[in-house]
Amino acid sequence: MAYPFDSDNFPYGGVFNENYTAAAALALSVEQTTTTAASMITITGGAGGTSLGDGGTGGSVTTLDTTYSASRGSYSGGDGGTGGGALGNGAGGGGAAGYSGAGGDAGSDGTGGAGGGGGASTNQLLLGGGGVGLFGEGTPGSAGTASAAAGGGSPGGSDSAQGGFDGYFDSNGAQPVYVIPSSPAPPTGLSSSQAATSALQILSNYPSSTDGVYWIDLPTVGPTQIYCIMNSSYYGGGWMLAMKATRGTTFNFTSSYWETNNTLNPTAINLNDGDAKYNSYNYFQGTDIMARFPDVTAGGTLGTGLGAWTWHENSFYSSGQATTLLNHFTNTADNTYLLQDAAVTSWDGHSGGPFSSQGGWRRYGFNIDDGTGTGQSRARWGFSWNNETSPGTNDVAGGIGVGGYVYTTPVSMSAGDQISCCTTYNGVNRTMRFEMYIR
Repeated sequence: MAYPFDSDNFPYGGVFNENYTAAAALALSVEQTTTTAASMITITGGAGGTSLGDGGTGGSVTTLDTTYSASRGSYSGGDGGTGGGALGNGAGGGGAAGYSGAGGDAGSDGTGGAGGGGGASTNQLLLGGGGVGLFGEGTPGSAGTASAAAGGGSPGGSDSAQGGFDGYFDSNGAQPVYVIPSSPAPPTGLSSSQAATSALQILSNYPSSTDGVYWIDLPTVGPTQIYCIMNSSYYGGGWMLAMKATRGTTFNFTSSYWETNNTLNPTAINLNDGDAKYNSYNYFQGTDIMARFPDVTAGGTLGTGLGAWTWHENSFYSSGQATTLLNHFTNTADNTYLLQDAAVTSWDGHSGGPFSSQGGWRRYGFNIDDGTGTGQSRARWGFSWNNETSPGTNDVAGGIGVGGYVYTTPVSMSAGDQISCCTTYNGVNRTMRFEMYIR
């Protein structure tokens, strides 16, 4: 009978533990034969002894093209005494001890030796032990007596009536052979059962991954399909789409979507023109943020070869602390400036691009909220401009999540650039599409 070769499905609970390295997971002979195509490992239990003094046959394990076999009775069985072998319900001699139990003495002159105690260690690896046949599901057997026909110990469960309970030994007959199930492949993100923790994890494990929809195991909501940019030209790739907007006002500065745990069109997991907000915005904790403006000139912080204007900020929140975009735009202080004065207009995210500028007050950052009344300039991620040296009569607005005024004209844009007067550089002066990503 075959079983899946893992600790969750293996019928003898606790015998194998995938958390152990190959040098720490001791393969034991078992009653059944266990095989998986993935690991190509076969484990076969030895037969129990049938008469006093008969150590029984040894088990074997086959992994790929190499076969290891247990001795009938000439090798030391783990911590047990010499001799002995299979300690099933047949008349095995002493030998392999429980991992934390005492080994029995060898039988001699045709008489059965005392069986090893059926010890199970705290790390759930069993090694020998008289009568422990149903590894982990039955009660470990107690030590037998020298004349016990059972060859040491009481059966641990119904399956202990047959089969040996040897350890495996190397070619020198001295040390157990240690094996472990093949490590499972990292999650591919190609199905809900293969959901990965992030796009970056998928890309790290599968560097040839291409842009598209992947399953990501988001905190709170679980496996979720998310559009991911894997193209390494986007500052290494591994970006997950969190929000996108058409040319409109859905995500203006005062929109509830910025600071509310909600979604909009969450099944629109593509880069088509439209408005959407995803749970990746609400629940994924990242350190890097990126924006694409797909309907304007290519360029920005990631260069000209990507077919869109781009912005990106590494360590966007609190000096690199991982957080959600929901928390970032809710709790980042107003007027968190990242650049000021000449550094704004020389920045790759502005220079020669779709956003206009003025020559006095120049600021770029998050949660921009400069000025008051009809002079207020607001942007969730963007600019504050004025031709004077202080805010208050701002004449140009631009960025993502834009609100407030340009001079006395109200502004409301999901993303864009708007001019009233007095520019030093003219951008597109219109609404724009945008896509926002987290990593």
